[in-house]
Amino acid sequence: MGNRIFWNCIFKLTGLCSLFVVPTKPLILQTAREFETHLPGIPIGLYYGEKNDPVSNGVNICTYTSLQKHFDLNKLLESLRRN
Repeated sequence: MGNRIFWNCIFKLTGLCSLFVVPTKPLILQTAREFETHLPGIPIGLYYGEKNDPVSNGVNICTYTSLQKHFDLNKLLESLRRN
């Protein structure tokens, strides 16, 4: 949780488009809830197994597995490549 609070501050201060990678789907959902609470108004995209809904600005959250799988297949969405 401490790392997410730190990154909340970084995202809020810089306004950069970011990719936040976590190990599991439950952590994606938990992280998204925390970002929504602490970063109101910043778009949050989710990218994992059955949910592929990244944003072109804001914060995208994905699992290591999804990132590696789509990167290896050269199918990583452009919005994630730019992060």
